[in-house]
Amino acid sequence: MVPPIHREGFSYYANQFYVQVGNNQHGRETPSHLYSLLTYVAPGPVLTKAGKVAKRQPRPHKDLPCHFYRAQLLHYGLSDLKTRTTQSAKKKLLAAFKDGQKGEKVLEVPSSILKLEEEMKVEWSKLNKEELKNGAKKATEKAEADCRDRVISQSILIRPKYYYSVLHESDDESDDDDNDESDDEDEDDSADPPGAKRGRDATSPKGQPAQKKQNSENLGILEACTGKFKVNAPSVSENYPELVSRHGQMIEFGPSLSGSHLWGRFDFGPVYGYIRSVGPAPTLAGEKIQFIWRGRERGEGEMIFGNYTKGFVTFMADGSIEGTMKGYVFEKAKFTGHRSSEATGYRAQVRDWKYEFRSLNEGAYNCASAGRWGKWVSNEGCTERPADSDTTDSDGARPDDSEDDNSGSDSDVEF
Repeated sequence: MVPPIHREGFSYYANQFYVQVGNNQHGRETPSHLYSLLTYVAPGPVLTKAGKVAKRQPRPHKDLPCHFYRAQLLHYGLSDLKTRTTQSAKKKLLAAFKDGQKGEKVLEVPSSILKLEEEMKVEWSKLNKEELKNGAKKATEKAEADCRDRVISQSILIRPKYYYSVLHESDDESDDDDNDESDDEDEDDSADPPGAKRGRDATSPKGQPAQKKQNSENLGILEACTGKFKVNAPSVSENYPELVSRHGQMIEFGPSLSGSHLWGRFDFGPVYGYIRSVGPAPTLAGEKIQFIWRGRERGEGEMIFGNYTKGFVTFMADGSIEGTMKGYVFEKAKFTGHRSSEATGYRAQVRDWKYEFRSLNEGAYNCASAGRWGKWVSNEGCTERPADSDTTDSDGARPDDSEDDNSGSDSDVEF
């Protein structure tokens, strides 16, 4: 996004028209809410049925600071104060209210300020649109240049740097001669023209070296889709600028040990949570990966899950990502991003992400709801049983063909 624009003491940024008083920024408050703040009178204490003062009392009213009321003076076309105290600012605002036609109190915004707000909105939107257009054009040109250098057998594959050790093939699967031959093939690979086909190695009737090379190439895209990505979802930033400014926007990804699923953690500001792909982890750059997400609302911490919480992500050849988050506050929020950390140390994190994802479900929601009212509830059903494709035994990764999961079949989610 482009930075804020400033004019005549006002600023505009991400659909927000505000005044800066000192180091504090404030938008325009509605007249009705502002009047209720100015005329607030503390009620008496809460009494019991017996007429005695109850032990539990509501929290005392906390008035807003002076800089808030000074900002409202400017929003409504009133001059700032020489004696800058909360009471003097409130007194001047209250005196500006007039009686409406229906007996309500009204406070009008000068037409010159409304006109200025509209002009600044148009100006900022135009500048931001041009910025996004130029940024997308540069990203496309860079991606196309990188893709030309990464074409192998007419597929866009990302070269491997070898992923964490559990995905490495064990040394006893092939002898030293096979390893040497596989390394030789990798060195000669650059000499082959695009689309060229290799036959089986004469010293290996079963074609094991060629298979090892293919696994290494798949391993490369696994590494490319693993790590932390700094993302930008413009629609979310526009609707929740304060939360996005405070918490940022990011996604982390990592495949399961067997590659049967891509797992992740995200934080978009108003919502944070976890991701599980519908199918296996990607094998080619540019492949669209559909996923389900579950999370919590920031603030109340209410669980969010269901067939409507879904999305997809695409890992590009230049290491960037683009995708869409659907459901809840996202509606259909498009996002783009780039890697901000390397693919190291994610094995333990993926295990934690699985647990957190399975802990966000209807059973856990019911347990939490009952617990708020002091009721005793059983923990049974609060955490889902993992799908067969998400588990490992003591000998390593289990087959990941099964999609049996208590969270509901992926086929129930319409993308």
